[in-house]
Amino acid sequence: MDSNNIIRNKLSKSRDTSSLASAAMASKHLASHWMERVLEDNANEEPAGWRVKLLDTRSRSAVWCVCALLGVYPRSGAAAEACRLLERHFAAILQDWLARMDSQRVDPNIWDNYKRQLSKKVPLLMASCVQLAAKMNCAGLQITAKKVKTTLASTGLNYSIQEVIQAEFDVFRSLGFRVPLYCSLEIALLLAQQPGCGAGAGGRGAGAGGRCEGAGGRGTLAAAVEAAELYRSDITRRTLRLASLEHTDPTSGGTLRTLPLCAGAVAACRQLATGRSSTTHVHNLALLTKTPQLLISCVCNLIVQAVLSPESLADGSDDDEENERCSRKRRRSDSS
Repeated sequence: MDSNNIIRNKLSKSRDTSSLASAAMASKHLASHWMERVLEDNANEEPAGWRVKLLDTRSRSAVWCVCALLGVYPRSGAAAEACRLLERHFAAILQDWLARMDSQRVDPNIWDNYKRQLSKKVPLLMASCVQLAAKMNCAGLQITAKKVKTTLASTGLNYSIQEVIQAEFDVFRSLGFRVPLYCSLEIALLLAQQPGCGAGAGGRGAGAGGRCEGAGGRGTLAAAVEAAELYRSDITRRTLRLASLEHTDPTSGGTLRTLPLCAGAVAACRQLATGRSSTTHVHNLALLTKTPQLLISCVCNLIVQAVLSPESLADGSDDDEENERCSRKRRRSDSS
């Protein structure tokens, strides 16, 4: 090899090393910015005074089925995001009707008729939420009004293209023309990339392309997030019973927000990969998300249960040992 080639190779390696260093510095610099946005979305997830009621497991399963019919891979996070949009849409409708009832006298029959008409549009509203979630989740995935019309027609539900377009617009408008930037899977992947918060056995973060290193892996994390979202109503109900959530607004009906759920999924992924929990790992997640450590521990245990034995979670049966462990932690926390 002549001297010119040697020089060119050295310069090329130097540029590669410089690019990697620059990328690492950029990632470290931007980490605080994306975390600020995630925390902002978490704070605004339940607008003041809104009554956001979570969909039950059967309704969430229906959204998963709509995703499959429309060709959206549920484990991409779109199904869970669609559930969040549908819950907020229903909450916005309820808020609007409550405001109307406060300002003027409304015949109860009108409200009953509206609910009956709304129930007939639920499959269309589910498809509209999947449309919006898919657009935010994957720019390359196009779900047109014609595709929604054709898909729903194949199940015996007939809507016009204009009705499909109008339904999507109504949902988007009720959300204030704002869809969360990150779905729950993306939030979990971002958390797993942070130092000391990785989902793998070694506690490492994610490598290139968003892959979680170590025994946890992206597949395990995606499975943990999917289980957390599918059984979210059951996990929320049991978490509120197992832990003292002083930060929860009582007017919101006591809901578990997405950020603590994702942190619990990351902790659950590591526990499933290693077979044991890590107090340090949960502590790091608690500091990063500004969430009580006890809350993440309880959510983590319930997600592990949802992955390994979902029927025991869905039927409401309690794990006495887990309940007692969380109670002891709460008592120690209160005494300190």
